[in-house]
Amino acid sequence: MLARIAVIAATTLTGLLLGDTIGWMFGSGSRFGGTSPREIWPGWHVLGLVLGLGVGAYMAFANAGRHMQIEEVPDGEDVTGAEAR
Repeated sequence: MLARIAVIAATTLTGLLLGDTIGWMFGSGSRFGGTSPREIWPGWHVLGLVLGLGVGAYMAFANAGRHMQIEEVPDGEDVTGAEAR
């Protein structure tokens, strides 16, 4: 569970940084840069936050049960795949 929280936190921070970078690059009509962090449109923060949370949640929970699947095998059944002689 701690690993899932770490994945979500890391992708959320990455999303926030990505949103800030995009806002800095395209903010205030300048070609590349020239805006202070206070001039960045707040929507970029929100977009980065939502994308980061979404990607993190997908990474942490989408395939979580996939590697935890356990098949019940009846007693005495050969589970090695070897043929009976």
